[in-house]
Amino acid sequence: ITVADAVTLLKADAKTDGKSVARQKQLANVLDRFAGAMNVHVQTLEPNLVSKYLTALPLSERSKRNHRDVLGFFFRRLILKGYLPKGADLLEGVQNYSARKIGEIEIYSPDELARLIAHADAGMLPFIVIQAFAGLRHAEAARLDWQEIDLDDGFVEIIAAKSKTGERRLVPMHDNLK
Repeated sequence: ITVADAVTLLKADAKTDGKSVARQKQLANVLDRFAGAMNVHVQTLEPNLVSKYLTALPLSERSKRNHRDVLGFFFRRLILKGYLPKGADLLEGVQNYSARKIGEIEIYSPDELARLIAHADAGMLPFIVIQAFAGLRHAEAARLDWQEIDLDDGFVEIIAAKSKTGERRLVPMHDNLK
């Protein structure tokens, strides 16, 4: 099977398996790019080809790490489907890129936040202010549903399935957020 055909099958499986839309997009982004660069049969892939591919990507270290992780998932799936022999490790000897973010975490100044809010469209405004004034993580805010926001009692509920820690929590809404 070619890399491109295997990618097509994996993307179809991801949809059938009920992977989230975000995960499906991530798989498609990374694997379509990989298939475009590797116009070969999966049996001819070798760690040095994978290493050269990742090294040549014009991406940050964190993005290369994400690509490497998706490729690892892809290669494990190829083994499960019988396209690669058991024990094949196409990431053997491939650089393990850093997962940490490079640089300092920055906080918007009140003036910067005011300009961001002033220029935000109506669809993005709740997302921005919930993160700014309730301190939610990006992924938590992205997963929120309106029924989890209680303006009357003044809380944002982060259900366990949507939190980083896997624990439900209530975040108080201060007046500036309301």
